[in-house]
Amino acid sequence: MTGVEKGLASVGDNPYLTEKPQGQFVIVSMTVKNIGDRPQGFSPSNQKMLDAQGRSFESDTSAQIAVDSDSTDVAVWDNINPGNAVQVRVVYDMPVDAVPAVVEVHDSMFSGGEKVSLT
Repeated sequence: MTGVEKGLASVGDNPYLTEKPQGQFVIVSMTVKNIGDRPQGFSPSNQKMLDAQGRSFESDTSAQIAVDSDSTDVAVWDNINPGNAVQVRVVYDMPVDAVPAVVEVHDSMFSGGEKVSLT
């Protein structure tokens, strides 16, 4: 994890792609590197957020597209070749009082994942 932005009332610089949350947007920035020997797919939608109360949150795809509309980040899906790394920002819509605590990273929707503490 390279950073966490909390309490965002909207995301997106493009006026046609601006998104507003039901609660607050939380953006987690991370570097994802393929340490394997073959291409591996990566999707922000496979990454889960747990708050301090243990509640689980999925990423917000519409907000993800709005955040990454003018960048080279992975908005929805990308293959990462062996040895390559990408910078990713994953967007979550969480209640205003939620405290982001853990990101559960997955290489696919079928993997067990690994928990990474944000504290």
